[in-house]
Formats: sequence, structure tokens, C-alpha cells
Amino acid sequence: MISARIFILVAMIIKQVYHMILQRVADIQRKKPLPEEVADVYDAERYQTYLDYTADIKKLRNKFKAIDIVIECIIIFSPMYAYFEKITGANPYGTLLLTVGFVRNQSEVFVR
Repeated sequence: MISARIFILVAMIIKQVYHMILQRVADIQRKKPLPEEVADVYDAERYQTYLDYTADIKKLRNKFKAIDIVIECIIIFSPMYAYFEKITGANPYGTLLLTVGFVRNQSEVFVR
């Protein structure tokens, strides 16, 4: 059972590293000046305001993602899934619904 938990933890870490790499690529692209082809469409001041806004939001999202990872690790390594199984009387569909409902709601609170 521990090996499955470790596999899930490694998958979570790989997912987060992948998202961090994508975020880094997007940051590098945003640091480039506004292309000449779209300079007449986008105002330079408004574009800079957008860049500042995305930088602020990125800081906040990173904090929430860190909190989310900690909570997911606690959930994975706690006996909570066994409690879900006890509550539903070992009904696999009930356990699935309870688990998905709990994990989905927990994730939406912090990341969205």
C-alpha cells in the first residue's frame, strides 16, 4: 500500500515540476518586448499593466498551490480513505463519490 502512495506522490511532484517549467517558459516569453505586429493593437502601458497583474496573481497562485500540495500529501498519507470506506459500508460507488467529492472541493478552494 505504501508503494501506491509513493507513486501518487511522485506523480504529483512530476505534475508540479511540469507546470513550473511551463510557467517559466511563459515568464520568459512575457519579458520580451511587445512585437511590432501587434504594437498598434495593444497599448504599451496597458500591456505593462497586464504583465504586472499576472506577476501578482502568479505569486498568489504559487502560495495556494503549495498549500494544496501539502493538503494532498496529508490526505494521501492519512487514513482518511479508510474512514470513507467505513462510512459508506465498503460500497465502492459510495466510496468513490465521497472521495471524488472531497478531493475536488478541497482542490477548488485553494487553486481557483
